[in-house]
Amino acid sequence: MTDISNDAMTVGFRYMRLLRRQMMAIQKKHGLQGIDISVLALLVKRSGGGHCPLKGDTLKDITEVGMFRKTYISQSLSRLLGKGYITMERDTEDRRFVHNLPTDKGRALIGEEQESCHDMNRRLMNGFSDEERETLRRLLSRVGQNMDEELRRKETDSCCECLEK
Repeated sequence: MTDISNDAMTVGFRYMRLLRRQMMAIQKKHGLQGIDISVLALLVKRSGGGHCPLKGDTLKDITEVGMFRKTYISQSLSRLLGKGYITMERDTEDRRFVHNLPTDKGRALIGEEQESCHDMNRRLMNGFSDEERETLRRLLSRVGQNMDEELRRKETDSCCECLEK
């Protein structure tokens, strides 16, 4: 079997560099930081899909995703609020909680970001047949599943090693 780790790593890093370049252009255009786009995307995702929009959108909820520290998220929410990308609403049942809800302007920004990524992906898949694209999607999905399994196994192994000491 051919060792593809170098190829995969190289392609992965280059893909991430392209994504960062795309995101930086959008961030600069809107005067935002990378964390702002991530937090807003999370809020847009959690506010759709048929479940209650007032779930998973508090500062604590966003912090539990584990991407950023609470202080950074708080600063990001302030920027997003100030630029009109979110609104904040006090919970009617428990006044201690504040829900961060994307505005139409915020949804439009995430739509722009997603369309930018889709455009880049379309350019990267130039010259591939529909069958080749589907094969690549299935193979990458399988690699991703294997990675998830490996990460779970490593986390379990690490946890067990801690308990044995």
